[in-house]
Amino acid sequence: MTENSEQFESLKKKLQKLQALAERGYRGEAENARRAIERICEQYGVKLEDVLDIETKHRYTFEIGRSKDMMSLFVRCLSSICDISDMTYCKPSRSSIRVELTALQYADVLSLFNWHKANYERELTEFRRSFMGAYIGKHDLYTDRERKGGGDRELTQEDIERIRRVWKMQEAMSDNTYHKQLEASL
Repeated sequence: MTENSEQFESLKKKLQKLQALAERGYRGEAENARRAIERICEQYGVKLEDVLDIETKHRYTFEIGRSKDMMSLFVRCLSSICDISDMTYCKPSRSSIRVELTALQYADVLSLFNWHKANYERELTEFRRSFMGAYIGKHDLYTDRERKGGGDRELTQEDIERIRRVWKMQEAMSDNTYHKQLEASL
């Protein structure tokens, strides 16, 4: 049994119990059960009817963005949840994709893609920041203020890790050198 089917079964059982309580519970119990169902369905982006019907597939639209990187990331997330070898899709716009999935597959893909998209963007931002530092160091493009130093503050563990990352990037860069085109004549 796969992890996704175990998660689905767990979600399905939980929702079935809550649905029974919502239908037969007494006052506050029934109301709390209905609220819990709404919260769970919202969290997973699904409808109660869809989760309790495991076979029916619906067309779901995902906002991917226009980046080829995001499309690649989405396809990898999708393929980790379900078999995409014979899957059909359409692109209703340049930044979205529509695929046919069960409610659980949709919830899993949406959650996984949103997590990886946010994580990818954080990593890319940090990588660009580190790369810029490595490039500046490799080609000695410091400002006068930077050359004088930034004071006597003690480095944190995070600072040390960033310096190591930048140094490794700098070491991996090619040794291209700029040559002045014009020389000042005396």
